[in-house]
Amino acid sequence: RHLNFQEGCFDAAALWWHASALKALQAGNPPVANERKARLRAAAAACDRALAPPPSGGVVAAAPTPLAPALAAQAQGLKRMVEGELTQLVTDFPDTGAPAVDLLSGLDTAAAGALY
Repeated sequence: RHLNFQEGCFDAAALWWHASALKALQAGNPPVANERKARLRAAAAACDRALAPPPSGGVVAAAPTPLAPALAAQAQGLKRMVEGELTQLVTDFPDTGAPAVDLLSGLDTAAAGALY
């Protein structure tokens, strides 16, 4: 349970930081804004994964151990921050049906394979 939580939070934080780094390049550049939106949406999904019970893999197991409230609050706080930025970004740069963004772009093949 805790490992799934850590993985989801790390993914969310990494995606958020990458989206934040792109913010300086976004001024008047809709493709960069689209990439930021994709990264922020993926970060919100990663927060959801962190908070969800781990998959059972088809094995019937005992009820999953609940997350400590303080840990859950951290992931929820990160998700609120991500969603706040995403809401503002969508307001500033409405969705236009742009092509999907490759979230692994910029990584070498070995790193991309290790992540997903």
